[in-house]
Amino acid sequence: PAFSLVERTMWAADVLKEAGLGYDSSIYPFAGRRYGIAGTPRAGHRLANGLVELPMTVVDWRGRVLPAAGGGYVRYFPYRFSRWAISQVAAAGRPAVAYFHPYEFEPSRPQLPATAAPVAVPDRLRLAKFNALQGIGRGEAMRRKLRRLIGDFAFGPLRDIAAAVPESSELPESSELPESSDLPQSSQVPET
Repeated sequence: PAFSLVERTMWAADVLKEAGLGYDSSIYPFAGRRYGIAGTPRAGHRLANGLVELPMTVVDWRGRVLPAAGGGYVRYFPYRFSRWAISQVAAAGRPAVAYFHPYEFEPSRPQLPATAAPVAVPDRLRLAKFNALQGIGRGEAMRRKLRRLIGDFAFGPLRDIAAAVPESSELPESSELPESSDLPQSSQVPET
């Protein structure tokens, strides 16, 4: 959870495989403060244990690798960035891996519980900043962005992308991955 596969926790990939999972999207191929493994492949590939890794979507922008196509990154960035990012990934022959949290569609911000213990000013400021950032782009704004994404791009289930990753542990050529037009349209994706 929370893109928790980082270099020091790669052992967890074996736990996922032993639990019967066939594919995973826990690696973000960029250098983040809390998560990410810079330099990891951006295309779907097999880890040494055979687990298919479908990395989260990143793009190159002005010399930096930026996360895109999901969660807070869709909320914080303007829609045109998300559209551009997904188009860049598609042009490179890779499907974009998109994700969204249910709370992002709720109209209200999360409220952190009050504590009986006194909270130091720096901690109160950090909590206030957290609350303010979590409120950006929530609710109707996020629903509008999702409607536009669904209208502008074809999306399908990860299992279809995972099924196209070759059995070998070598990285697939981009031509071996499904084009977004080959994936089921959003209206064809079964409800879960």
